[in-house]
Amino acid sequence: MIQAVLQEAARRPITDKPVKLLLEKLQDVAYNAKDVLDDFAFEILRKGQKKGKVRDCFSLHNPIAFHLSMGQKVKEINGSLDEIQRLATRCGLGLTAPHNENRAPEISLDREPESSLERSEVVVGRDGLGKTAIAKKICQLAREKKHFDVTLWQELENKTFLLVLDNEWDDLKDLLLKINKKNGYVVVVTTRSKQVASMMETSAGLKIRNIKCGAGSAIDGASHICHLNIISCRDVESIFGAIDATKLRTIFSMVDVFNRPRKFNSLRTLKLQSFGIIELPHSICKLRHLRYLDVSSTAIRALPKSITKLYHLETLRLKNCCECRQLSTVGCLPRLKILDIGGMGTVKCMYNEFYSSSGRARVLFPALKELTLSDMGGLEEWMVAGGEGDKLFPCLEKLSIEGCGKLKSIPIWGLSSLVEFGIKGCHELRYLSGEFHGFTSLQLLRIQYCANLESIPSVQHCTSLVELNI
Repeated sequence: MIQAVLQEAARRPITDKPVKLLLEKLQDVAYNAKDVLDDFAFEILRKGQKKGKVRDCFSLHNPIAFHLSMGQKVKEINGSLDEIQRLATRCGLGLTAPHNENRAPEISLDREPESSLERSEVVVGRDGLGKTAIAKKICQLAREKKHFDVTLWQELENKTFLLVLDNEWDDLKDLLLKINKKNGYVVVVTTRSKQVASMMETSAGLKIRNIKCGAGSAIDGASHICHLNIISCRDVESIFGAIDATKLRTIFSMVDVFNRPRKFNSLRTLKLQSFGIIELPHSICKLRHLRYLDVSSTAIRALPKSITKLYHLETLRLKNCCECRQLSTVGCLPRLKILDIGGMGTVKCMYNEFYSSSGRARVLFPALKELTLSDMGGLEEWMVAGGEGDKLFPCLEKLSIEGCGKLKSIPIWGLSSLVEFGIKGCHELRYLSGEFHGFTSLQLLRIQYCANLESIPSVQHCTSLVELNI
């Protein structure tokens, strides 16, 4: 049913409001269904981390309470799908679905322009809100479908064309308005200027698509916004007052979004960048769907201990946090694949706390594939976990260490899955602790600007080595 609705909706005009409403509802229920699947996966991961602990009978972690909660959510999703089907029927969607059910829905540009300049679009918004990305996507689709003869404005006259003006209008306006001898073209203009947008709106048929998000601005369809980019601290509360925080999947923010209690129940991506942000709340552990966390260029002193409960987290970036004096415990995160740490000159040691807060033998950093340490000017010692039976970095493929000028040794025990290993600008580095035995996957070994390095272990067992640069 969903496939048929999507294929039929792709043929409808983009101004069809009932279809737009239906697709928004369909997006919401699809996200809700994904969240339920995530909840089940999260519970499995949580059980793997918490074996042997006493259950709270009134907690959602109790199996009975959890399954009752999930059952109610599934029932609500089924009800929403029934509602969507009824709405689709009223809109005439899904009634003429193609027989090939495996065919993916397509975005169609096959619509006839009603008159000259009537297929022009203006996209207004500040830097970083995605204007250029929208324009590039339109170009890509147009080229793939081969709807237009050319895309260069110098060759426009008497030809069908697609013209994208990225923050440019004045120089081409006169030329563009003269080219009206032939229908069959589309104009997309992106701009930061309200004046330019207003000027263009005076031309017949030009339509404004405003994607700005600022203080006091009205946002069309705000309740369905899933991706939010906040670049100004002015009246942030009015922005969150206009949207539904529980539906947000992505937040890029230069202000503290945790300064008020908000339920970011569905958040997958969180990037905070502001020296006005001094800490992350303990409640961050409630972001159980979070995959990507970047708190670079903030003034936080340490990550909260509750970060170890972000069982779905796959990418963690912690760079240029000058106030951070110690590395947090992240070795037990079961799905962490990318760890990027840098620009913390006051961190001197990497001890057991970096790997795990528990003394039990376990696999640490079980899924990590990329580890980057950069510009750690104060780092002097890197110790491996001391727990008996611990296994470290079983999946690590890329290790990059750069600008750690005081680091004297680097442990390489057990890193046999490495494919790329790079060291640069570690001026006090004297040796690598361990041997390259079993490093049959290593293809690239680069060691540069390490003047005090006395020797490296033999690489004769590195049978896949392609590049050795010392």
